[in-house]
Amino acid sequence: MTRVKIKTCTENISVCLEAIPDLKRVMRGATLKETIPETPAIQVYFDSKDVISPGGTDRYTMGGGKNGVIRKTAMIIHVDVYARQRSNIGDEMALLEELIDLVDDVMEQQGDKPYFGIDGVQAYSYRAERTTFEYNKNDYVGVRFYVTLTLF
Repeated sequence: MTRVKIKTCTENISVCLEAIPDLKRVMRGATLKETIPETPAIQVYFDSKDVISPGGTDRYTMGGGKNGVIRKTAMIIHVDVYARQRSNIGDEMALLEELIDLVDDVMEQQGDKPYFGIDGVQAYSYRAERTTFEYNKNDYVGVRFYVTLTLF
């Protein structure tokens, strides 16, 4: 099995999110901008990666991995949802709640492997946290999804 590339993860998750109606744009990689030109918008980008390989836990059987070695890896991808620029909390929260449900729907559609169309993702989980993003001296109401991909 070949190693799952970070770009593959951000690209494939982005493509799934592009199906959300009324989004102005989904940005990732080279398409990330210094400003948020239109909302609602989503940014998808790599956050962190934990490779778990303490001595003796690598698996050498069944021909898995390079040279027969499989290391469990947890990769966290951020999905930042920018609902709109801060102005009226009631209107912002109403829109944000709709967007959270739409992103949840996309996440829940990943019922069968390969999750997000990525070979090598054995499982995934996510959590969401409401936040106010400061971006280029502007405040945006939004939510950050922490998507954890479990790779073998």
